[in-house]
Amino acid sequence: MDLRQMEVVVAVAEEGGFTAAAQRLHVVQSAVSSTVRALERELGTPLFDRTTHRVSLTPAGEAFVPAARATLRAAEQARSAVDAARGQLRGRVTVGTMQGVWADLHRPLAALRAEHPGVAVRLRQGP
Repeated sequence: MDLRQMEVVVAVAEEGGFTAAAQRLHVVQSAVSSTVRALERELGTPLFDRTTHRVSLTPAGEAFVPAARATLRAAEQARSAVDAARGQLRGRVTVGTMQGVWADLHRPLAALRAEHPGVAVRLRQGP
């Protein structure tokens, strides 16, 4: 079992399906399915009940997801501690703006990315 498998299972649980999880993780749906299947084989039990219209957690999945979330948080904290010791900035920033208000927003975001490659920036635009 590895962190990526945990991340995939958590994404499926949170998104409510394999396709939505694949979109969130920027991978193809078959990669999500095969990752979950491999973990289920390793654990010896299904984590999800699958029907043609929905995906839901099994009792094993209900037990697994909170533990996986805690593990992922702990791994991120460990990574951040090392980065802080090395003097690197890491984390996530979400920038919200109205459409068309800041047409040159890409320039400062590109500069931020160049100076701090460990910082993930999400841009949310709305009317």
